[in-house]
Amino acid sequence: MYLTCRSRAALLSLLVCAGLAGNPHSVRAQDAAQRQIQQLTGQNFTQEEILARLQQSGLSRDEVRTRLTGLGYDPTIADAYFDRLEGKSDQLTRNDDFLAALAQMGVLGSQDAGQLFDSLAVLGTDTDSLPPGVFDAAEPDSAITVFGRSVFAGVTSQFQPVTAAPVDPGYILGPGDQVQLILTGDVELAYNLGVTRDGLIVIPNVGQMSVNGLTLDGLRDALFARLGNVYSGVRRGADATTRFHVSLGQLRTNQVFLVGEVTTPGAYQLSAASTVFNALYNAGGPGPGGSMRSVQLNRGGSLEKEVDLYDYLISGNTSDDVRLEQGDLVFVPFAGPQVTIEGLVRRPAI
Repeated sequence: MYLTCRSRAALLSLLVCAGLAGNPHSVRAQDAAQRQIQQLTGQNFTQEEILARLQQSGLSRDEVRTRLTGLGYDPTIADAYFDRLEGKSDQLTRNDDFLAALAQMGVLGSQDAGQLFDSLAVLGTDTDSLPPGVFDAAEPDSAITVFGRSVFAGVTSQFQPVTAAPVDPGYILGPGDQVQLILTGDVELAYNLGVTRDGLIVIPNVGQMSVNGLTLDGLRDALFARLGNVYSGVRRGADATTRFHVSLGQLRTNQVFLVGEVTTPGAYQLSAASTVFNALYNAGGPGPGGSMRSVQLNRGGSLEKEVDLYDYLISGNTSDDVRLEQGDLVFVPFAGPQVTIEGLVRRPAI
């Protein structure tokens, strides 16, 4: 039998305090089982060894906090250890929850929690004699999982949008974006123009101009008229003596919401270049009961798009991966009917 992270901590405590203490096996067997429990929870490591293992893992504070949240722990329990690593504090109190989480992440080199039960069986410990309710939170760890969920399981920056890359002409401008305007020819000028909350940019010697809701192509068309009123050389055609180039500098961030059967639901601050897939990667994808076939994007109170993740996972079709806007809500409903396929097939899965 294999345990979730929360049930593991409760079970290990009960094993030490109740189950093993009342078992009629020898003290020697109890000590061996207890050493096994300590190994699985990292309790046999000194504070210095734990700090060294944490530093060697290469995980940042934010990465560990994200993993703790995904495992169901309070992410703040990592702060004391990172404060010590960064020299911000000289005090450090052992936190058994954090050690158990590090063991589950593999930072302390522990094996699967199922090893505990195998070891207890070898030692002759009768797990049936443990107090009632010990296994209530336990759930089986089957090799058969929902197809495609593992793609979203790893939290990594590789799935973040590349904010330094050029955006496509269909990108819609909004407050917080930065517009770069360069004029060459009769004049040589360069401006970094921030889009205000009212959706305006202010061009020196030209005046303010509303850009909210415009695409880059739409902005170029509007600039021909506005710049042409001030710089006579700006005009369409080969006879233009002043040319301009417009692009985007820093991109704004949008707040989007992921709710429903999501691994880590909540509000996320994402780059304006982010898409539905980027948001799902940030949230860990659909949860165990979430649908992979009908992810819904709601915008302005109505359904904007319904995304079938299997089109992306099986055939690489990203046509449904639309860009998110401020206030968008991504909803993952419960999965519909499911079928398990196993045996001599290439992809045993649900």
